[in-house]
Amino acid sequence: MCLPLRDEREEENKKPARSALMMEAFEPATAPEQLVARLEVVGRHSTSALYNASEHRRIPMRIIWAPLARIQEGLGGKARAILFIVLTLLIALIGAMIFVPYPLRMEANGQLLPQKRAWVFSPADATVREFLPEGLHAGSIVKDQQDVVLMHSTELAREMADILSSLSAARLKKETLTRSIQETKDRGEKVQYQMQLIDADAELSKQNMLLEGKRRIYHILPSDPPGFFRLKAPMEGIVLTGDFQEQLRGANVKPSQPLLRIGKVSTKRRADPAEWEIELKIPQKNIGQILGAYNKEGMGNELDVDVLLTIRPTQTFKGKLRRDKISPEAMPNRNDNNESDPVVLAWVRIHGKDIPADSRVPPELLVTGTDVHTRVRCGDRAMGYSLFYGVWEFIYEHIVFFF
Repeated sequence: MCLPLRDEREEENKKPARSALMMEAFEPATAPEQLVARLEVVGRHSTSALYNASEHRRIPMRIIWAPLARIQEGLGGKARAILFIVLTLLIALIGAMIFVPYPLRMEANGQLLPQKRAWVFSPADATVREFLPEGLHAGSIVKDQQDVVLMHSTELAREMADILSSLSAARLKKETLTRSIQETKDRGEKVQYQMQLIDADAELSKQNMLLEGKRRIYHILPSDPPGFFRLKAPMEGIVLTGDFQEQLRGANVKPSQPLLRIGKVSTKRRADPAEWEIELKIPQKNIGQILGAYNKEGMGNELDVDVLLTIRPTQTFKGKLRRDKISPEAMPNRNDNNESDPVVLAWVRIHGKDIPADSRVPPELLVTGTDVHTRVRCGDRAMGYSLFYGVWEFIYEHIVFFF
């Protein structure tokens, strides 16, 4: 006889019963009705036990919970077991923070720029009249010593007018003295005129030199009106500055004000990564860790740098930072709150055979001025220090240092 067993806790479950009792008897001495009654009594008692056993087998990760249960019983209660587990985990965490090595990484922000770049400055206070050629814009290709800006200076116009006036007077004086020498018969007067002619020639040469010097310094063409001069591209490349047409046209500028930035980059369809680098601004508080990493054994003369471009924030690239590519001087830098936060400039290499091909910045992402977030790897330190070095340095600077 087979008796299906279904606990009252699974009455709403429409699935077949998970357990059953089997009874088999050969020539029983007792009436079958009595045996069936006994079977039903045994079934009522075993239903709950078999249900609990089935549920126990369904518990996931019993291999973990069973030892914990034995530990709880051995410690004498749930509260003591929880306290023991918490203390064990805390000791293990402290041990890991002290003895487990973890890479120390210093954060720094920067931007992507061509390696060779130069600004175009005005040699004097002047007004920007127009940009040459017409339609010059960011990304335009320019040649070395090509005219890029037409300027006008009132002071230069006055100086050029004085030089031209003096030149004209010297030229007229020379012509007059030359005629006088030809017309005079008196030997004494002729000698006197010749001496004056020598002075006139010297003055004429002086004014010509001044005129040529002004034209050479200011790149003035003979056809340019007085006061107008030209600024030339310092190298062959492309214009990196954006929105200069709207911001600078008609503006009065000083010699210290940069106008255009020219970068020497490939003019082909695909940029050459060898011509690019990342200019970093390393916070002063992090530069000590970076400089100290070069003295560690096995670090070499270059540190690995993790690179994250804002135009592709889902992929990390690699770079290399040489010791001699770090500026020896800290300079002030204004943050978003207009507070001075000294930084040290550094330049990261993003090309080379020592960088894996799949970790190099692809040519299509080489865009001037792209914001870059980096982490400079400074070797392995204790995990606790690598993760919380800022807290330790703050405590040491503001508390330990004063005792």
